[in-house]
Amino acid sequence: MIICLEGIDACGKDTQTKLLSSKLVETRQRPTHMFSFPKYDSPTGEIVLSNLKEKWRAGFVPGVGIEEVMPSMRNHPEMEDEAHYLNAMVFQVIQTVNRYEVANHIESTSRISNVVLDRYWPSGWVYGMADGLDSLWLKRIHEYLPQADFYILLDVDPQDSVHRRPERRDRYEKQKGFMEKVSKLYRRLWHEEWNGPSNSRWEVINGRGTIEDTHELIMRCVDGLR
Repeated sequence: MIICLEGIDACGKDTQTKLLSSKLVETRQRPTHMFSFPKYDSPTGEIVLSNLKEKWRAGFVPGVGIEEVMPSMRNHPEMEDEAHYLNAMVFQVIQTVNRYEVANHIESTSRISNVVLDRYWPSGWVYGMADGLDSLWLKRIHEYLPQADFYILLDVDPQDSVHRRPERRDRYEKQKGFMEKVSKLYRRLWHEEWNGPSNSRWEVINGRGTIEDTHELIMRCVDGLR
């Protein structure tokens, strides 16, 4: 079984992933393995981290317009800034490779153990959309990843995120209004998948309570997968 926890920064994913993993070992009598994304201890992970720390910017090929690089995006409404778009595209591709690097490991592990994911492809879709990338393209590039049986969104108010972690650590967290945008996109994705043809289960959990309250809500949902 594969369970993915998602949500905006400082929503409690790390804490709840660890609690869920421990509880699954206790109640399911099977080993549980955790994977966190981005996976920073790899070459692609190092590049992702350097971008989040604002240490690099990808531009576009000198003398070549965005229409020549990506003809399908010629009339895209978000394409006001070529450099921004290609920076977002390059960053998204690197993050996608970062997930595919461990895809086989996730799939093989899930056959004999429980797997709990701290972020996965939904983060790619949400943050890619927030950066102005195409929704369908973002889903297509992830379709060959092993899919989770259960996707859980820890829903908190963006102001809760700031209160829990006042120090904004990366470029996304520092952008004014960005977490509000991301929060809305997470809810949109869960709504689309809940009402779509997905074989996975998609649930929204109120993550605004105590750690214990949130953990209990998660376990109520997970127990339904028995």
